[in-house]
Amino acid sequence: QVHYLVVVAKDGADEPKLTTATVTVLVSDLQDEYPYFTTTSYEAEVEENTENFLLTTVEAIDPDSQSEISYVLVSGNGKLFQVDPESGGVSTKLPLDYEAQPVHEVIIGTLQNPTKGPNATCTVTVLVKDVNDNPPIFSSTIPPSYISETSPSGWIIGTAIAFDRDATEPNSLIRYTLAQNENVNKYFSIDEKNGVLSLKEMLNGTQESSFEIMIVASDLGEPPLSTNTTLTVTVEREYVEEIKNYTSFSNDEYSVAVPEDISIGDIVTKLPLTNKPLLEQKLHCAITNGNDQGLFGISGTNENECNVIVAKNLDYEEIRQHIITVELHEPFAPPSIINRLAKVNISINDVNDNIPQFEFDAETIDGTSKTFHAVISQDAPISTSVIKVLARDGDAGPAGHIQYSLLPQNNRGSYFSISSSTGVIRTDRELSSVPVSLLPFNLTVIATDNNGNENSNQNTANVTINLIQPKDRLVLVINAPSEEIISNKMKLKSVLEEHSEHIIGIEKIKSHKKVNNGSTLDISKVWFHMIDPATGILLNYDHPNFNRLISKSSEREILLYQVEATLGKPALDIYHPQSVMQLETLEEEEQDVVEVKEAKGILVLDEIQIPLFVLAGVILVLGIIGIIFVCCQWQRYLKNRDEPSKAMVIVAPPYEPAHSVIEPESKEYEVQVLHMSVPMDDDSMDNVPISTRASHHFSMDNVSYITKQPQSEDESSTSEIDHDMTLTMPSRIPNSMHHSNWESPVTNPIPHSLSTSTPIGRNPAYERFPSDEGIHDGDGPLSVSTTNDNVMFARRPQPDNFSQTTTEL
Repeated sequence: QVHYLVVVAKDGADEPKLTTATVTVLVSDLQDEYPYFTTTSYEAEVEENTENFLLTTVEAIDPDSQSEISYVLVSGNGKLFQVDPESGGVSTKLPLDYEAQPVHEVIIGTLQNPTKGPNATCTVTVLVKDVNDNPPIFSSTIPPSYISETSPSGWIIGTAIAFDRDATEPNSLIRYTLAQNENVNKYFSIDEKNGVLSLKEMLNGTQESSFEIMIVASDLGEPPLSTNTTLTVTVEREYVEEIKNYTSFSNDEYSVAVPEDISIGDIVTKLPLTNKPLLEQKLHCAITNGNDQGLFGISGTNENECNVIVAKNLDYEEIRQHIITVELHEPFAPPSIINRLAKVNISINDVNDNIPQFEFDAETIDGTSKTFHAVISQDAPISTSVIKVLARDGDAGPAGHIQYSLLPQNNRGSYFSISSSTGVIRTDRELSSVPVSLLPFNLTVIATDNNGNENSNQNTANVTINLIQPKDRLVLVINAPSEEIISNKMKLKSVLEEHSEHIIGIEKIKSHKKVNNGSTLDISKVWFHMIDPATGILLNYDHPNFNRLISKSSEREILLYQVEATLGKPALDIYHPQSVMQLETLEEEEQDVVEVKEAKGILVLDEIQIPLFVLAGVILVLGIIGIIFVCCQWQRYLKNRDEPSKAMVIVAPPYEPAHSVIEPESKEYEVQVLHMSVPMDDDSMDNVPISTRASHHFSMDNVSYITKQPQSEDESSTSEIDHDMTLTMPSRIPNSMHHSNWESPVTNPIPHSLSTSTPIGRNPAYERFPSDEGIHDGDGPLSVSTTNDNVMFARRPQPDNFSQTTTEL
């Protein structure tokens, strides 16, 4: 810890001089060593039912010069055991029960050593010693019995069976004895180990008609505990008179129905007998089959009747029907007598004998007071579900149907209502203006079975409802995915309740991304609140028990350590969501995320941003498809718009006979052919395409041609020009055209196939002839015009570099 140095200084002269100085170096110790346990296994014994008992003291060593050790309970039942953080003393908090768990294991660690090294923790094995704290209990008693006075010694009457809940000997060993009674002890004895009651000597020497025998069962513990039961033994006397008419059951089978709440000792049914003997001649009836549980017994009467009685409580929900066999014993009766056995069919009727029992959920109740706890926001709308309470009834049928209601006296302000069938509590009013005097709401739920009808049973449960605000919440940050935290939700709740000593309500567990040193961590934020178990009031930021969990204190560190030890995941922080510290944390997280985006080009999306980006992509794709469709439609429109301006060859439609359209007259028509020369260098018409497709911008239905030939005898000359002939017509026009009247032969611009072998006086442009080759019989290719407005244009190339355009009127 201390170092001394001597420093020498010398000059450079021929006769140097020197001097010295002493330097003292003090080394300061740092808390850089983890405490460790030299002994990692302890064993302690404690008697059951002992509380606040010091089991052992564990010890850890801190290698640092200034030792700082805080002992904590890492694993074990925190409700039963505790450890002193300074001394390391391990003691019990509540009495232990050997029968429930004979051995406990507690793991102790230190707050300064969070590692999982071999000496970071030590194990304390607690052995619970059994004590004699349970008396014997009779599980099977001997029913009332009848014994003949001539029964021999050793006759077995029955067996009493008892058991002891203690788990170890001699506390669990039982011995049977008979209570001190001179008359009983003379004639009866019991085996002390197996409880068999037998006859010591014949009863013909006594005048007693019955004996009350008390059997005592005692254990061998220290001090011994005991219990007893009593049975009646009736002595049957024998008579010398011979019974001639032997007794028997009147029938061999009986049926009876009884309610399940019938009292012990009540008669189930009377079995009628025939030829009953005299009153002095006693009969004996016994159940020989179907009574394994000892629910029924047989009792005799002064009238010599056999009655089936109830020996134990009946339960409809357990067994609904019993079939027993009763045997009739009569002294000296021959075995050939019929109807000595009777079968009794006993049906159990259900009654409303069970009270509704509430099922308390570990997440919503205080295990001590059996109270439901719930919270709801002040701005919750009307008819918001708050909590669901559930009760079960052991009865079957309508008796087990439960209806729920709220006690009006406790529903102050009528802010809540409950569904009578489901048990769901909902809001009936807005909660934004609830008076402080009504908080918290302490409701009483009434569960009524049998649909609330007559003879129904009721049970009640308390429901505490607090109005929660942001200042009432805490956030615990754990370095683990939310799925792991949700699967260990109850463990986490137990740790928080054990440490805070308050009721914990976990509201939600959300997953977040946290950037730390360039890496992204999956963290979970657990939102929870605390409720005072004594008052049921919700703790807020101003409460000291609230603040001690979020302040920088050792208790906060212990809580984070216990959470980490229980879940096996680091607990990073616990804070109030509206505190300044949280705001700074959020700003740091946002800054870290921005840095990661800029450095790596990674886009971190929230849950709500992902569907928005998907929707934007779909809209973009649909927009592109729409633009392409509009462009195609526009191009199609431009193409169709330009078609009317193009020259085309038109096929004339069929026409009606000329005489049906125009009146016959002697007027003659003149045909003129105009020759116009067009230079070959005029290319304005060269690029005009000839389209055979009809244009929707122009109709030629009103265009027709008239012939100058006299009509045929039937006055009909209709035909249709062929499509291919129309296309070739411009190239078949002769080089020169002449005009003349219609009586002279004229060379017309007609197809070549129509220009040969044409009879004189016939116009081949308008008619066809049977002598034409390759042309079908019929009328000419052109039709008659009703208006004489017929115009046709044609163009053909000329070999002398000029074009000729002909117009025919």
